[in-house]
Amino acid sequence: MGSKRYYSQAVIDEVRNRADIVQVISEYLTLRPAGQNFKALCPFHKEKTPSFMVSPTRQMFRCFGCGEGGNVFTFLMKIDGLTFGQAVRTLARRYGVPLRTEDGEKIDKTARLRQTLLDLNRKVAAHFQRNLIDREAGSKALEYLKGRGVSDDAIRTFGIGYARESWDDVCGHFGKRASDLALLETLGLASKGKQGNYYDRFRGRIIFPIVDIAGNVRGFGGRVLGGVKEEGGKTKEEGAKYLNSPESLVYHKSRTLYGLHQAREAVRSEGFVVLVEGYMDVIALFEAGIRNVVATCGTALTPQQCALIKRYTERPVVFFDADRAGTSASLRSFDVFSREGLRPRVFKAPGEDDPDDYVKRVGGGELMESLRQAPAFPEFLIKETLQKFDVGTVDGKLAVLKEVLPSLSRLTLVERNHYVRMLADELSVDQEIVFAELHRLSGRSKVGEEIKALKERQFLAEERDLVRLIVTDEEALRIACESVDPGLITSEFLRELVEECFSAFRSGKEVTLSGLLDKFEGEAQRSFISQLAFCESVIDGSGFSRLVDKLRRNALARRAHEMHEEYLSRIQGGDTAGGSELEREFVELKRSAVVD
Repeated sequence: MGSKRYYSQAVIDEVRNRADIVQVISEYLTLRPAGQNFKALCPFHKEKTPSFMVSPTRQMFRCFGCGEGGNVFTFLMKIDGLTFGQAVRTLARRYGVPLRTEDGEKIDKTARLRQTLLDLNRKVAAHFQRNLIDREAGSKALEYLKGRGVSDDAIRTFGIGYARESWDDVCGHFGKRASDLALLETLGLASKGKQGNYYDRFRGRIIFPIVDIAGNVRGFGGRVLGGVKEEGGKTKEEGAKYLNSPESLVYHKSRTLYGLHQAREAVRSEGFVVLVEGYMDVIALFEAGIRNVVATCGTALTPQQCALIKRYTERPVVFFDADRAGTSASLRSFDVFSREGLRPRVFKAPGEDDPDDYVKRVGGGELMESLRQAPAFPEFLIKETLQKFDVGTVDGKLAVLKEVLPSLSRLTLVERNHYVRMLADELSVDQEIVFAELHRLSGRSKVGEEIKALKERQFLAEERDLVRLIVTDEEALRIACESVDPGLITSEFLRELVEECFSAFRSGKEVTLSGLLDKFEGEAQRSFISQLAFCESVIDGSGFSRLVDKLRRNALARRAHEMHEEYLSRIQGGDTAGGSELEREFVELKRSAVVD
């Protein structure tokens, strides 16, 4: 089920009911009538024939090409990369719905402070940009950027600016009152001296505004050009090559990807995202025509950044510096990606070039082709690890296995099989030996869980058909409320979906697919619900009864199997009395159902 929402359910329902999905989507796509629905070219994948459908009656959309689907909130989250709360706020403002929290209060002081800080960041960013184009103040910075190959177009696109070599440029313009100076300090734009005076924190630096997906300036990164010195020499901050905004109410670097605002459309069209480490790497690739590129904002890759990537693509290509530190960071990224269900590829430039240098040497066309052909992470890991050890020795082979196998153990069965064979060939050892080591490392539990999942899928077909009827047919829902025990359903998601329908029906509330969609956050769950909006039931009343009967028989069969396994376990353990009791229960159960 979905996590707790900041806004009350009543507000969410009102926003959803007032919003017209056809009207909202038509602002992004050209919709054409298709019977009772509308169709368009899908914005989430490349296609020549429209397969993107919008249902005005059910207020849902679905692409039958790539499988994306949902309601009006989902569409805004997908197309603009918004969170659920941001989508609610966007539509609430448009349709005039007052926003209230779950406690029934209007948006609190924190939200107002957040907006004040964002407005201040925006004004300061514009000030930095004016500094850059100022012939007197920004000439040195502009000369540096031009020398690095940064065009006027890139300067405008990324909002690049310049912080003057001054102690009070920002504080003087935006700190007229004590409260204003406190806000600047909160944002990391000003620092407070020992005597209580405030001074500019960014001085003599190229400024890179860090913008979120909605275009809000969240923070800043500053690259030093030299300049103002503290009395007695440079401070630690003054001497740092890069200086970044600190964590604040509006900026969390672990949740931010530099350049995503500019890259999102290219990521969708190319089908993958290039992940680099620095601001200048992003801009260099952008200048070379590679627009689907983002950076990690000077932090190790985080789960939140992976989740942000997953809104747009499941195909990240890691392109970090080719030195030892960059290679180590590339290798560490796999665990983070895999936990978020992403399968990264890795490109490493020859030599020790960083992305900025490499793209200038080979050009955007050649680099883009290399990125498209980048090896999957396990292959990259195997090749990198083989170079570290002498695989002609037993110790070398063991060292390679020790480094590689933990990552392989997190792959699917098919992937493991493929890369174990590759690793065995490279080490010149029998595949069975590598499989045995992997099996010993990962244990039986994961394999057993996967096999169990495969066996359980036989029950899901009937469950999906029954749930499809319950959530789309009001009469079937009424009958099911009286005759179907949700506990018979093995799928946790389908069971929760049915329980949600039963609860709403018994409370006299209308059950809608669009409303159900907001209760669940999993991609597979949302895809299933959105698909229902375009399904017409072909099962009559007798078919419904057969499905319910089959569901009950499946439940009895599962219980019989569990009892049989427990019976064998007790007999083998010497518990003959307990075994006899189970045998009697098993015989009684067989009278109730046909057990295969």
